[in-house]
Amino acid sequence: MREAERENIHLPVNPTKSYIIRLTLLLGDLFPLFYDSLMQFNNADLQVPFIKLGKRTFLLEEVLLNNDDATGWTGFTSFIDLAASIQQGSIRPRQDCFTLDFASLTTFNRSSRSPNGEQSNYYARLPLPIYVFPGLARRWQELAPPELAELVQRDQIERYIQEDGLVIEDYDLMPHSVRFVNHPQRGFVGRCTYRFRGNTLAIGSSSLNIQQQILLLARLAFYTGVGYKPAMGMGQCRYLVNSF
Repeated sequence: MREAERENIHLPVNPTKSYIIRLTLLLGDLFPLFYDSLMQFNNADLQVPFIKLGKRTFLLEEVLLNNDDATGWTGFTSFIDLAASIQQGSIRPRQDCFTLDFASLTTFNRSSRSPNGEQSNYYARLPLPIYVFPGLARRWQELAPPELAELVQRDQIERYIQEDGLVIEDYDLMPHSVRFVNHPQRGFVGRCTYRFRGNTLAIGSSSLNIQQQILLLARLAFYTGVGYKPAMGMGQCRYLVNSF
């Protein structure tokens, strides 16, 4: 599969086999539309194509929408429930460590100024804390209801990370690339474990300390993705409790 992605090779599809496609809906308003579409296919002839990928059409066989599927890649929640799970302490890492599993090509579109003063972009191919969590904090503040948006304090998270409050403890990463039609995209896949260190007290209006805010963002990553072009399937990510 990795080699096929690098070389833009179309994998053979066997009509006798079933294939899993992960669809993510970030906004709750989209779910009724998706549900209506599923019900139309549920009531229609089983031979009606459900989706077309490239030149291949697929029938709908089953929909998984539970929080305990063995794959670990299904689930649903709300901003309120996500925040409550952190506030109530039901999500707590062992030994102050947690892991993010980057399952699809992940990279970060960064910009910098060269010595001659020119602004240029580049792709960062390591999940450094400063690349991962301020971006997730911005997504939380953009998407969460107004009464929950201030639970996450992006400036405080950035300062905490810059002072080495969150560091990489362990990793199992590998470079990877995907060849799109017009260009290759380089990045990485794998797992990275982060460890908290130092004071985690929040300064400001949030009822969550910095550690809790980062754990909240780590859980949010399952739904938003991480880094560059998550809407294209890049940056698929999930939270694991100290899996190393």
